[in-house]
Amino acid sequence: TTMDDDALTGGFTETMWPVLRGMNLRFMDPVDKTWKDEWDSAARTGAGTLPQAVEITLWLAAPESDGAEVKNPIILGKTIMIPTVAPIDR
Repeated sequence: TTMDDDALTGGFTETMWPVLRGMNLRFMDPVDKTWKDEWDSAARTGAGTLPQAVEITLWLAAPESDGAEVKNPIILGKTIMIPTVAPIDR
């Protein structure tokens, strides 16, 4: 039931530290259509077990900042929809 038969091989890594200064996740509740700051699938039942989407926000600094306080971080954000229904096999 995974997208990749062997998720632990292949691909690549891109080390972001020390430029990664912060990260935030928010979750779209499929029932009341609001963003939540935390999500616990084990505590939920029915159609609302998984979030409808996940919003990821990263705060980045220039590599040359080397641990110094960042006055103007680069903020990157992306919302990723989560498919919760299997596609129809035609």
